[in-house]
Amino acid sequence: MSGVSRRQVLALAGAAGGALALPWSTVGWAAPARDRVADIYLDVLHEHTQWVEAQWDATTGAYAAAEFGFIAVLGNAILLRAEKYDPVKAGVPKARLRTRTLATIERFAASNRLAGGDEWGQQLFWDATFELYFVLAARLLWDDLGAETQANVQKIAGGQAAYVVGLGAADDPLSGQWSPNGTAGGWAGDTKLAEMGVYAQALAPGLAWYHDDPKTRERFGIWATNASGLPAADRINDAVVDGRRIGDRATAHNIHDSFIVENQGSADPQHQAELWRTAGCAAIHFLVAGKPLPQVLTRPPNGEQLWRTLRLLASDAGEPVLPMVADHYHRYGRDVLPLAFLAQVQGDADAARAEADLAARLTPYLRHEPAYRLTKVAGADEYESQARAELAIAYLFHRYRDRPTPPNPAFFRDASGTRDFGAEIGMVVHQCERAFAAAVTKDGFVRFLWQPGHDNWLVDSRAPGFLPPGRTPTGQWVTAYEKVRDGVDATVTVLTLGELQYAGFATLPTGTVIYASTGLGAGEGSLTIFNLAMPGVPGLTGTRTFTSAGGELVLSDREASGDGGTDHLTFSPRPARYVRMLAREAATGSGYSIWTFAVLDKQGADLAQGALPGASSSDVTFPARNATDGNPLTRWAVDHTQPARPDSWLAVDLGTLVTVAGV
Repeated sequence: MSGVSRRQVLALAGAAGGALALPWSTVGWAAPARDRVADIYLDVLHEHTQWVEAQWDATTGAYAAAEFGFIAVLGNAILLRAEKYDPVKAGVPKARLRTRTLATIERFAASNRLAGGDEWGQQLFWDATFELYFVLAARLLWDDLGAETQANVQKIAGGQAAYVVGLGAADDPLSGQWSPNGTAGGWAGDTKLAEMGVYAQALAPGLAWYHDDPKTRERFGIWATNASGLPAADRINDAVVDGRRIGDRATAHNIHDSFIVENQGSADPQHQAELWRTAGCAAIHFLVAGKPLPQVLTRPPNGEQLWRTLRLLASDAGEPVLPMVADHYHRYGRDVLPLAFLAQVQGDADAARAEADLAARLTPYLRHEPAYRLTKVAGADEYESQARAELAIAYLFHRYRDRPTPPNPAFFRDASGTRDFGAEIGMVVHQCERAFAAAVTKDGFVRFLWQPGHDNWLVDSRAPGFLPPGRTPTGQWVTAYEKVRDGVDATVTVLTLGELQYAGFATLPTGTVIYASTGLGAGEGSLTIFNLAMPGVPGLTGTRTFTSAGGELVLSDREASGDGGTDHLTFSPRPARYVRMLAREAATGSGYSIWTFAVLDKQGADLAQGALPGASSSDVTFPARNATDGNPLTRWAVDHTQPARPDSWLAVDLGTLVTVAGV
C-alpha cells in the first residue's frame, strides 16, 4: 500500500469528528483499542471460514464462481492481516488460506470483463457490487499480488467507474430490468434508493484507487444525493455538501414524506437500510486509500429522519422489525454493515447500541444449524459471501477508530414514540422502553404486531397476529397519539371485518397492548411463536412459558419438535416435492393430530394449502385432507385404534419440485 500523508490523516479524522484513525502502517496493523464488537467480528470471520473452505473448487484452483463464492477473499484478507490467526477456529492452516486467497484473486482479476476476461464483471446489477468487495480484498493484500494481477485490479476499478460515467442517467444494458428510473427515481410501491446507491458505489473504487476526476466525482455526488431523495424537502435545501447545494442536485423522489421506503409493494425497513450499506461499501475504499470521505456519504439528504424511522422499528437484536415483508427475516449477517457505518464512521451512539446488540447474537446464530452460515433462517445462498464481505468491512470501520463509539444505554427510551405512516403505507407504530407494537392495515399484509421486551425471537411478525388469516378488512379507523401533543404515546386501530365484525388493537405507554373483537372464530387472537433452542440468544432456550387467567402453558422444543402447540420450523431453502412429518412419541393417549400442515417457501407463503396429503392412518372423522384444506377448524388425526404408533406420519405432495424453507 502507498504511504498516507499527514493531510490525508487529518482529513480522515475530520470526516467523523476526530474519531477515525489509520488501523495500520505500510508494514502492519496497529494494535487495536479494546473493542468487544470488533473482537466478535474477528471471531465470527474465523469460524465462518469453515463455510468458505467448503467453497473451494479444486478443478479451477479457486473459490467457487457460483453465487460469487469467491468474494470470501475479503474476509480472508482480514484474517491474513490480523494480529492473531486461529487455525482451529478457521479450520484451515494460515499458509493454505493465503495460497488459496491469492490464487482466487489472481484468477478472478483476470476473468473480469473489464480486465479482458469473459466470466463476470461490468454489469451493474449485481456484478459491480461484488467487484467492490473484490477490489478491496486485493488492496488489502496488494503487496502479495503479482504485477499482472495488480494491473487487472486497477482495470476493474477504473473501468467500472468509466462505464458508469458513460451511462449518464441511462439504464445499464447488461442488467435486464434493473433500473434507477433515470434520476427521477421511484417511491410509491418500489423505491429506487438501492438502485441509485449501486450506481454511486460502483464509482467509489475508481475514485479512491484509479482516477479522481471532476466528472466522475460529480456523477458520484448526483447518485449519492438522490438515493434518499424527497423533492419537497430537497429542492429548498440550501445545505452545501461536497461543494454543491443539495437543492441544485435534487431530482429524485425515492422515499415517502413519512420517511419510510417501500419495496415490492410494502414497507421494507431493511431496504431502507441500504442507504447506509451502500455508503459503507463506498466509504471503506476512501478510508483504506487514505482519501477524504465525500461528505454526502455521512450527510445524505433526509438521512437523519430515515434513521429515526429505523429506531422506531428497532428490536433487541439490532435489526428492525419487518412488519410486512418476510424474505429478509433474521438474516443477521446482512444487517451488520449499515449499523457499523452509522456507529463507527458517523459516531452515532444509537447505532452503536444496535450494532452491539446484533454482534452479541452473531456467534450463537452462526453456530446454529445449518452451522457456519451468516444468512440462515430466512436467508439464501446468494447472500452468504456478501454477508462475509460486509462483516469484514464492519470490522475495518472499528479498526479505523481510535476507540469504538460508546453504545447508548437509553436507546429504547430515546427511540420511543408513535407514528402513523399514512394510509398509503398502511401502518401505525409505537416504540417504547418496554415493547414494540404496530398495526398494519395495508391490503395483503393486515396484522397486529407486538414484541414485549423488544424480543426479536418471540412473536413471528410475518404471521397475521391477533387476526384470522385470509380476512380482508372492509373498513378501518387508525390514530396515533403523541406525548408532546396529547400527553401520552399510544395508538388505536379498529378494523371492520365483514358484516358487523370488528377487531380493535390499542398500544399503551407501558408496552402493554389491548386486543378486543366481536368474536371472529377459532383462529382469532392467535399468535405464531418462535420456539427453538439457540444457546446464547436471549429467550431461545427451547422452552417458553406463558401465563393467563386459564393457567400456565409451557411450550418446549423437544428433539421431535412436537409440543401440542404451533411449531414454526425454518431451515436453509432446499428443493423438495414431498414433505413429511414423522411421529416419534405421542404427547397424550389420544395420539397424533395436526390442525394445519403448512409448507413454506422463502417468502413465507404456504405451498401445501389445497394439496392432497397422505397419512400412515386416519380417523374416519378426521381425514388427512383436513390438514391442508386451509380451514383452521378442521384437523387430521391418526386412526383411533393405533394412537401412539412411533412410525405414524403425515405427508404432502407439492406436485412438483419447489424450493421450501420451513414448515
